[in-house]
Amino acid sequence: MATRQKRIFDDVTRTVGNTPLVRLANDLAVDDIELLVKLEYYNPTASVKDRLSVGAIDFAEKSGQLQPGGTIVAASSGNLGIGLAAAGAARGYRVVIVIYEDTSYERKVVVQNLGAELVLTPKEDGVRGSVEEAERIADSTPGAFFVNQFIIPINREIHRRTTGPEIWRDTDGDVDAVVIGVGSGGTISGVGAFLKEKNPGIKIFAVEPDNSAVLSGEEFNPHKIYGLGPNFKSPNFADDVVDEILRVTEHDAADTARELARQAGIPAGLSGGAAVAAARQVAGRRDPSIRTIVTIVPDSADRYISSFLFQDAFDVNGVHREHVGV
Repeated sequence: MATRQKRIFDDVTRTVGNTPLVRLANDLAVDDIELLVKLEYYNPTASVKDRLSVGAIDFAEKSGQLQPGGTIVAASSGNLGIGLAAAGAARGYRVVIVIYEDTSYERKVVVQNLGAELVLTPKEDGVRGSVEEAERIADSTPGAFFVNQFIIPINREIHRRTTGPEIWRDTDGDVDAVVIGVGSGGTISGVGAFLKEKNPGIKIFAVEPDNSAVLSGEEFNPHKIYGLGPNFKSPNFADDVVDEILRVTEHDAADTARELARQAGIPAGLSGGAAVAAARQVAGRRDPSIRTIVTIVPDSADRYISSFLFQDAFDVNGVHREHVGV
C-alpha cells in the first residue's frame, strides 16, 4: 500500500520561491519566439520581494544582527514593505515600513493589515527620501535591523541562489535572453550573474521607464510605474551583467498589463507590463541568436487598483462600468 507524504510548512516564510514559468501564446507571442513569463505573484504576499524579505531576515538572524523580538525597518514602494510585514509577523518581529506618500493606497493598507507600522514621507522626496527616513528610524531604534534593499548584498545574492537557478532549471538551460525591470537592481543583478556563469552568451536586458531613464544617464522624472526607476541609480544594479537597457512608456506598460490579463489570465501589475512590453521589443528584433526569452512579472494587478492601470474601469461613483445598468 502506497503511503502519502505530508507537505506542510512550518510558517509562510517557508513557501517562498519556485514560482511557475508560463509560455505566452496567441496575440501576446511574437512569431516563432518562445516568450516565457515567471509569475512572482505566486509567492505568499504576491510579489518577488518575498524572496528578499525572507532572505534578509534569515541573514540577519544567522549573523546575530536581529534578535528575538527585534525591529525590522525598511523603505519601500510597497512590495518589500508587504513582504517584510508578513515575514516579520510570522517570525515575531516588530516591523516599521517607510513609504513615500504617492504610493498606491492599497499597498499602504496591506502593510498595516499585516501589523506593520507605516511612516509616510513627502512624494517630492521620492524613494531617496523614504530611504533616508528609514535609516534615521533604524539608527534611533535599539536592536533595529535596517533592510536597505539598494545596498544590502543579500538582495543580489538571494536571486543568484534562487530565481536564477529556477529559470535555468525550468528551461533546462534553453534560454537566450532575460528581460527584467530595475528598481533596487537586486533581481537583475543576481539572476544575471547566475545565468552568465552558466552561459556567458545569455543576453541580460534591463528595463526602466522611458520618461525617467536614470540608468541611461538622464534626469529623474516622476512616473507611474511603481517599483521601477527610483530617483537614483541603485548601488545594487550591476552594470557588468547587463547587456542593454530598454525603455518602456507608461502607456505601453499599462496596455501590456491589460493584454496579459484579458488574453492570458495573467493579472500583471505595471512593472510586469513594462517587463513584458520590453521582452516583446527584443523579440521583435528577430535576432537569430535569441529564440527563447524569459521575463519576470514581479507582482499582481491588485496592487494597482487605485492607479492609472484601472483608470477607465470605474465610473465617478466607484462602480465598475460593466455593471452599470445591470
